[in-house]
Amino acid sequence: MARWLVETWNAVRFTFGVGRKQNELESEMDCHIGEAVDDLVEQGVRREEARKRVLREFGGVEQIKEDCRDSWGTRMVSDFKRDLTFGLGQLRKHKGFTVVAVATLSLGIGANLTIFNFVNAMLLKPLPYPESEQFAEFQPVHPSFGPMSIAYQNFLDWKEMNESFDEFHCYRFQGFTLTGVDRPERILGMEASADLLSMLGATPHIGRFFGPSDDRAESERTVVLSFAFWQQMYGADPGIVGETVILNNNPYIVIGVLPSGFNFPTRASNPAVVWTPIGLNARNSGFLNRRNHPGINGIGRLKEGMSVDQAYRDLNRITALLGEEYPDSNLGVTMLVDDYHKEIVEDVRPGLVLLSCAVGCLLLIVCVNIAGLLVVRAASRSAEFSFRASLGAGRPRIIRQLMSENFILAVAGGAIGLVLARWGVRFLADFAETEMRFSEVDFTLFDTSGILFFAGIVFMTCLLFGLFPAIQASLSTSVLILSGSRTATAGRQFRRLKDALVVGEVALALVLLSGAGLLVRSYQEYVVAGPGYNPDNTLILNVSLQGETYASDEAKLAFYRKLLLQTRALPELKYAGLCSNLLGGHQDNYRIEGQPEFTAGGTEEPFAEYSRITPGAIEAMGIRLLAGRTFTEFDTAEVGRVALVDQQLARRWWSSSEEALGKRFFDDGELHEIVGVVSHVKHHGVDQNSLDSIYRPAAQMPFGFIRLVARTHGDPMGLVESIRDIIAGIDSNLAVSNVTTLQSIVDSQSFFRRLTMTMLIVFAAAALVLSSIGLYGVASFAASQRTQEFGIRIALGASLQDIRALVIKGGGKLALVGVGIGLLGAFGAGWLIRGLLFGIAPADPLTYLAVTVVIGAVAILASYLPSRQAGKTSPIEALRAE
Repeated sequence: MARWLVETWNAVRFTFGVGRKQNELESEMDCHIGEAVDDLVEQGVRREEARKRVLREFGGVEQIKEDCRDSWGTRMVSDFKRDLTFGLGQLRKHKGFTVVAVATLSLGIGANLTIFNFVNAMLLKPLPYPESEQFAEFQPVHPSFGPMSIAYQNFLDWKEMNESFDEFHCYRFQGFTLTGVDRPERILGMEASADLLSMLGATPHIGRFFGPSDDRAESERTVVLSFAFWQQMYGADPGIVGETVILNNNPYIVIGVLPSGFNFPTRASNPAVVWTPIGLNARNSGFLNRRNHPGINGIGRLKEGMSVDQAYRDLNRITALLGEEYPDSNLGVTMLVDDYHKEIVEDVRPGLVLLSCAVGCLLLIVCVNIAGLLVVRAASRSAEFSFRASLGAGRPRIIRQLMSENFILAVAGGAIGLVLARWGVRFLADFAETEMRFSEVDFTLFDTSGILFFAGIVFMTCLLFGLFPAIQASLSTSVLILSGSRTATAGRQFRRLKDALVVGEVALALVLLSGAGLLVRSYQEYVVAGPGYNPDNTLILNVSLQGETYASDEAKLAFYRKLLLQTRALPELKYAGLCSNLLGGHQDNYRIEGQPEFTAGGTEEPFAEYSRITPGAIEAMGIRLLAGRTFTEFDTAEVGRVALVDQQLARRWWSSSEEALGKRFFDDGELHEIVGVVSHVKHHGVDQNSLDSIYRPAAQMPFGFIRLVARTHGDPMGLVESIRDIIAGIDSNLAVSNVTTLQSIVDSQSFFRRLTMTMLIVFAAAALVLSSIGLYGVASFAASQRTQEFGIRIALGASLQDIRALVIKGGGKLALVGVGIGLLGAFGAGWLIRGLLFGIAPADPLTYLAVTVVIGAVAILASYLPSRQAGKTSPIEALRAE
């Protein structure tokens, strides 16, 4: 072992100075020979004769030089250089094989590099914040409807009483209307507790951040601007610090600007452009009520050495105490504590793991395919290998020569794959930020992990596709020397290895095809199930009615009437309505009349998603009316309280939708009569469970933040400017925000599901093409090895169809074995991805039947083409060739 290490070290040490050492050796040998010649000349021997005698006495100068070079330990390096030079010549000589092999490898390696970078950035790398591995999320869990946002007073108690966190913060997104500018704008803000920005490692570009003294109800209103917003709205004016901006009709003093490139670690649809202290809201009654959960989230940094489990026990200890002290709001509530990074990527983790397995499987198929090409190529070079063996080359020397050629292919494929990966990473980085909302993720390709993965995948790929064909080629040399025939035992060995590779290729392709098929079937079920509403041609936009102008319910209702009256007059419009919550967002409990009152915090306490709507909103959303009626202009505050419920709530309490009509329930101590039952809406996606839904008339409880829903005859975005003009004509101080379509919301809910399915289909299609090439190659190789047999069969009367059947039968057997093995793997893969499936079982028989038929058809086609050529075999030519 020590000798091997010394030789390796010498090889490395002398490799970089081998040219200098070679020159020194030449000079030393010339010096020795010259001195010996001079001695003989002095003795009277002629110089020519003296040189001959000296060379004879030395016993071979080149052999001595070779022995000296071996003593340096650089023989391995020199041989490797020679092997690389020879290998380059061989690959240049067979350009078609080289281009196919390098192109195939580049696709496989490039896909793996791209997906690895994507997975590494989102799942493996820590968030780019100081000590981010210690970040934890905390969230209360209600026994009736699960996780919910935080009540602010509970947050203050957890912050004071916990023993697990060094820093303990809360935040929520909040919309603001910016006035005092050319045109009112609706902007997204972040309300956060003091020093949250400092925990995230941010330092002010100018000014300062708000601290504990700013985060109280009695404090002066202060705001921190994002760097981009500061540049866009105020021209990067450093004098903005100390100036006043008007947000929601309230003056805020600008105290600082965030640094360029800062992103908050959350997957919000848009980044916050202003930051304000959340404690300012403590002057509002909603923040004083522990039953109110106004969209607040929690994040903190654990103390050193503190685990998530310890923090979980600590916060639940405090929550139990709060449940005893405030049973009306906190009884039965528990706390959920989890690693923050894990939590924000939890929904995409299964899909990314699936894609990682898929590209790994694709690379295996690439390696198997190239290994098959190398087997065929090795069979054509069998005479070369036997000649080398007869001259004394051992099996290790032949393997080393072939692996040098394979190394060139792997490095070339890796280099091109790296270029492809750079494009793929750039695309996925943009996609992650815009579609998946991962703006804080680091997609650097050439970091330590990326370089190590690249080197490892090139090395492993070289071994996977090159080692077994090289070993097989070296084993066949002795057989070829003894048999003297290229079609004897060695040919059968090559054919068996090629057959085994094709079987593996078909099996892997079937696994990928099955996974893609299951996701396609799942998405079909997803689409058929539907969200409970019709998203076609529907425009959504938000308007906030705030300030003294809309302080009264009468002012809000007057705005509703004007907006709907003018909007419905547009010729492109079919239906229009207003709602307070578009797809969930406000949950509260209720009690059916006649049912006993529930214990606060009890698991039997029913909750529902509440929304206040105007007439026309149900029709504009495309929600189906199943029984009764929708709201009319007569459902005002002067008449009895009425409501619509969804089918899920009706089935929970009654046997049919019709039976629910006329029934009443308590909400906020008032009785509401059910006048209609509508279809259940999946608020957060078709594959997500949703609470029951209750709709109440906006006229009986007006709201300030409204969402206009407008269903059109054509493109809904074509109405945007018209509606903007209508709103500006009613009140020029109102800002329109979040303009989108209902279809885009549906698409965003299923986006990652569709992306995973699409990418897996691409990988499966590539695998199918590669496996068909492998089947074609083995059928062609088998046909070429049986040329004499086919000639004899034809001479004895075999028909063209008989010869074709023999070739197709051979390919079919391999495909059948591959399908059998692949189905076992596909069942296992289906069980592993069951969490990504919707509406179908992992062992869906229709999927596996379809995939088997596709593989069978490809196998027949791949074998049919060589069978046509085999059927044209001439008996005389076949016998002459042998």
